Amino acid sequence: MVHLSLNLLVLTGLFFIVGMLSPKMALFFMEKPNRWTIAIYSGVMFMICATLFGEGKRQEALEQQKVELKKAPQIIADPEELPDAKKPSAEKQAPKKGFITQGD
Repeated sequence: MVHLSLNLLVLTGLFFIVGMLSPKMALFFMEKPNRWTIAIYSGVMFMICATLFGEGKRQEALEQQKVELKKAPQIIADPEELPDAKKPSAEKQAPKKGFITQGD
């Protein structure tokens, strides 16, 4: 999509230059073309080019992230090595001697 936006930008620039020099050449289908019409069409086409370029760059970045995630090694932990989260200790441990605790 980036190449499309750059190609469209070149064509928009050519349309703008030709239209400013001779509006009848660029807008041959209109009875009375003027330079304001050329400027408006060129401005709209420039905004379209900028949007296409930005979307193309965003899609390239997303595709690159997907490729990097696929290349990254996946670490799968052995269930025996994981701490047992299902068995919370209900007993409250007594504080060690020599430590000051609240309420003493």
